[in-house]
Amino acid sequence: MKKIIVLFLFVLNLITLTGCDPSSYYYSYEDLNSNVISIELINYVNNDAVELFEKRDKVKNFDFSKLNVIEVLDNDKNSEFLLEFSKIEFMLVWRHLDSPKGESIKINYKDGSFDVICYYVQFSCQYDKSGNVKKFIGSGGGNQLKELVEDSF
Repeated sequence: MKKIIVLFLFVLNLITLTGCDPSSYYYSYEDLNSNVISIELINYVNNDAVELFEKRDKVKNFDFSKLNVIEVLDNDKNSEFLLEFSKIEFMLVWRHLDSPKGESIKINYKDGSFDVICYYVQFSCQYDKSGNVKKFIGSGGGNQLKELVEDSF
């Protein structure tokens, strides 16, 4: 009987701990490759970014006055970059900033919308062409994205 109780508690604990992991998000290479027109390395000057906890509805719209373009990736490198980018696991994290901050990647789409993905802070978001939040993703890709940027730009 003790073994059954211990086994039950172990399984219950395993289920509980597994349920704490945030969900994953991957970009689709096919969607990216057919819709992306340019990829930019940017600096988003934002000393006012505030850390939030599970308040996705409080993410701020994009402020174009804070945007500094550092470099635009050569178009002939887009496909390779997007293939590697689509392999990066983004986490739909609970703790995140309310806006981008620092060096980031800006992916521009044919329809004028764009994504901003930070790799030093927890932030990745999809915006419409006016800078309004379309979808907040969460984490910023971390070291994988940083290495991809260093290899590509």
